[in-house]
Amino acid sequence: MEQGLTRWISVASIIASLMMSAAVTLNGAWAQTGSDQPEAPTTVIILRHADKAGTAGNVDLSVAGEIRARKLAQVCSLSGLAALYGVTYTGDDLRVRLTLEPIAKLLNVQPTILLDANNIHTLVQDIRTKHLGKTVLVVSHSGTVQAIIKTLGGDDTRCSTDTYDNLCVVTMCGLGKVNVLRLKYGAIQSP
Repeated sequence: MEQGLTRWISVASIIASLMMSAAVTLNGAWAQTGSDQPEAPTTVIILRHADKAGTAGNVDLSVAGEIRARKLAQVCSLSGLAALYGVTYTGDDLRVRLTLEPIAKLLNVQPTILLDANNIHTLVQDIRTKHLGKTVLVVSHSGTVQAIIKTLGGDDTRCSTDTYDNLCVVTMCGLGKVNVLRLKYGAIQSP
């Protein structure tokens, strides 16, 4: 239990450090441009849904997936999330919804579910217009995580979706600089 708590604190500390680092970088950049107020970075935490119970069709999360979804809620609970997004291929997609459920209940926030995983531009536009300078969580499928990172302007090769334990943190700074950080959360898997 103590090792799990240490890992959780470590991931939370990394996310907080990344956000502070981006804010410090922005402050220096705005000072150079003469603006009075630096714009806060927009941080998007992106991940593949938690572990699934089967391989065919619209299946539930496995027991390991349920545990991972609760771990996600722990890891992100103090990150100041302004919004939760799920990106699915169908309206009845269980895995994305069940991965978001623990954090949604914890924060008492209703996730926005986008039903067209192929229209990532809608998601990115929504984040940029409604959540500028805030932190957002996006849960999707392995086939769309890297496309979301790329559409946000990040290096999509920095974050793999070959396992369920990858957590990608994309920080968009006001001057067009985009940082991508790949973290691990929950039970670590090997590809």
